[in-house]
Parts: sequence; structure tokens; C-alpha cells
Amino acid sequence: MNKIFTLFSLLLLLLISCDKDNYAEDSILFTELQPPLTVTSVDTVVYLLGPGYYAPSPEDSTATISLDINNDGIDDFSISCTTMFYWVSASGGSANYNFWISISGISDENQVSKTDHFAKFYSADDIIDNSENWNQEALLMMSGGYVPYSSNFEGNRYLGLKIKQGQNDYYSWLQINKTGYLITVMSHATNQTAHNSIRAGQFE
Repeated sequence: MNKIFTLFSLLLLLLISCDKDNYAEDSILFTELQPPLTVTSVDTVVYLLGPGYYAPSPEDSTATISLDINNDGIDDFSISCTTMFYWVSASGGSANYNFWISISGISDENQVSKTDHFAKFYSADDIIDNSENWNQEALLMMSGGYVPYSSNFEGNRYLGLKIKQGQNDYYSWLQINKTGYLITVMSHATNQTAHNSIRAGQFE
């Protein structure tokens, strides 16, 4: 009986040892942007006294920033803010001013996690992995009277990102803040261990 127990114990230790050998530890590359990156297509918001509403200025503009998420010297993603004037209403004039923010992978191997048309927002410690719906581009928000979809947010959000290099997938999070028409990129992190998931906000 003792021999059987000893043999069972040895086999169990061997299995545990094999599991440890097969486990690839996380290697997190964390970057806090100092100073943070900002982008907006709006210089100012003006009050139009006659119609009686606020309007972004300039009316038609786009501004874009590029992001190197894994710090290899090559830009991976871009965030764009766009303002567009399109007349749809005389009575509700503010609906004529459309505004949207989008994020795009600079190559088709760089992708963002999304739900329907909009990027998926994560809470701290949410898991980002291959089970998400991945696409090269996604809207962060969209508002106005001449837009096919409508959604908005304020404050801090985490986004999920994926970069493919050869046969390897690397998962990242990106922390942004939206205040009015201004987007601020605050920090990001990448799990440099291929195929390993990353938790939103994970930095070690």
C-alpha cells in the first residue's frame, strides 16, 4: 500500500512539474505617457446667438494621432477625431454638427476589440484575449443628426488591442479619457508573452 501511495505521489509531482514547464509567464511592457497625448478636431465651441445653440469650430476638420503600443519604434494604431457640418434641421440646428472618434489599426494585423460598431470598453481587471470580437477599426463615439449610429461617453475607459506578428498574437490595453471633444491617451501595456491574455490595467 505504501509503495502504491509513493508511486502515486511521484506521478502527481511529475505532472505538476510538467505543467510548470509548459506555463509561459506574463511579461508586461507598461508605458505611462508623460505628458499624455491629446487629440481633438475642435478648436473652440461657440454659442450661436440667433439659432440659440452651441457649435464646434471649425465645422469640418479631422485630427489624428498615432500610437506605438509595443514600443518597437513602429506606429501600431491611430485615433482620429472628426467634425462635419451637414444640414439636416432648421429648428434643431445643433443636429447639423456631427462629431465622431475612431481608432484604427495601421495595418490589418493590428486590431481593436469591439461590440457591433463601437469599441468595447473594459473595466479594470477584465480579461482581454482571443475570445473577443476583433476588427481593424472601431468607433469610440458618434453624435449628430447625420450619423448612422449614436453613442457617447465621458471619463476614463480601457480599450482592448491585439497585434499579430507572424503566427503570434500579443494582447494590449489602452487607457483613454474623453472630456468634451478632447481625447487624452494616458497609458498602455502589452503582454510580451505571445498568446497570453492581459487584464485591463495590468502593469506587472
